[in-house]
Amino acid sequence: MICDETFSVTRTNSLPCRLYVPDEAPAGPLPLVTFLHGAGERGTDPALLSVHGPFRRIAEGWRPDFLCLAPQCPEGVRWTDLTEPLGELIQSTADRLGADRSRLYLTGISMGGFGIWAMLARWPKLFAAAVPICGGGQPWAASEFASVPVRVFHGDADGVVDCHYSVDMVTALKALGGDAELTLYPGVGHDSWTQTYENPDVWAWLLAQKKA
Repeated sequence: MICDETFSVTRTNSLPCRLYVPDEAPAGPLPLVTFLHGAGERGTDPALLSVHGPFRRIAEGWRPDFLCLAPQCPEGVRWTDLTEPLGELIQSTADRLGADRSRLYLTGISMGGFGIWAMLARWPKLFAAAVPICGGGQPWAASEFASVPVRVFHGDADGVVDCHYSVDMVTALKALGGDAELTLYPGVGHDSWTQTYENPDVWAWLLAQKKA
């Protein structure tokens, strides 16, 4: 089941959201994956949330056994500006749906990839793992979330977000002993997310992570 909702950020501002709940799923609390879209899907039309990422696959018939949440960033705003309300949205959604709080995950692309790194810095104890794709963060802040396992993906021919952003983040985490791995796709440009989200091994790794 897919439904569209609105999350109030302030009395005058809100975030449209798209939510997926499996029609049939294993018994017990389900994990929750939050997807942060790229800059091109900003606005107030939740249909844009199915252009890329897991909701595109769900629209094409994929039926994963986890909850999936995709908020929509307003025009003229970046995810890095919204770490506080995003954390509140994820926690309130998890509580409302009875999600497994030890299995909250993040993934995102481009602007959303930058948002993932910012969310890990702001909410390091909230998430069990993350998959940032073609984004970047602040390597000097890596110590704040070095305990969170991450798998990072980027095309080495990306002309929109240079792959050094991902390289720098993974290098910083590894220097701190973090569980971080980087996959650089040879000759791939900005769209490094399609093959990543179509890879069952990526999802298997993500869903196997669990907070103690």
